[in-house]
Amino acid sequence: MKKRDGLILLLALALLPSCGGGREERLSRGDRRFARVVAELELLRERLPSDPAYPDSARALLLRRKITPDAFAKRYQRLDSKPERWALFYSEVRAALDSSRSSAAAPR
Repeated sequence: MKKRDGLILLLALALLPSCGGGREERLSRGDRRFARVVAELELLRERLPSDPAYPDSARALLLRRKITPDAFAKRYQRLDSKPERWALFYSEVRAALDSSRSSAAAPR
């Protein structure tokens, strides 16, 4: 085996773990959508910290997003069944929060 062929083989073996396993490392479209809704609920909570109107506003937000309370609970349980997904989920929530906060802070 030539030195160059050995190097190519070594590189291919090094890259192999990054191929194929990506499906488990990504959130589904529904989970990403759920993360954005959770981010919106958090922003709402920040605007209405102890306001009694928060529950009604949260329900209105879910209604606008066409998410029933039952569907919300089921999505939460689905995520909870695979704890390793929470890190991905919350990084998606954080990204949505950062994006919303930075666009809200931008001068208009």
